Amino acid sequence: MFRVRLLVVLTVLFGFLLSGSMAEAAKGKKKKKAAAGEITAVEADKEKGSEGILTVKIGGGKKNPSATPTETKFKVTSATTLVMVSGKKSDRKESPATFADLKAGRKVRIVAGSDDKASKVMIRSGKKDKKKKNK
Repeated sequence: MFRVRLLVVLTVLFGFLLSGSMAEAAKGKKKKKAAAGEITAVEADKEKGSEGILTVKIGGGKKNPSATPTETKFKVTSATTLVMVSGKKSDRKESPATFADLKAGRKVRIVAGSDDKASKVMIRSGKKDKKKKNK
């Protein structure tokens, strides 16, 4: 009976120790964050035309109109995936984009790491203006 209790106590103790070290390992991983907003400025790198810095106004909008918008800078590198997104949520279409497609006033969603280096930039394609017919 004593051996069974000792075995149970050691198993529980080992489990706690193992879970604590796994939690510390999980804290060390850098999480990616997603940000959606409107491009306010694009600074292209003079040496490399496909790299640069995006300044994006984040906050406010339909979901939280009382939030104060903040401007955040994201670094776009050659490893960044640029995608043009069109269509509604149910039938969204993605096509490749270039750095030249990043212009002030465009809506974007950016996936970035903790160092604000963009890994993926999704550019929303512009909506066409529908002219109302006056009768």
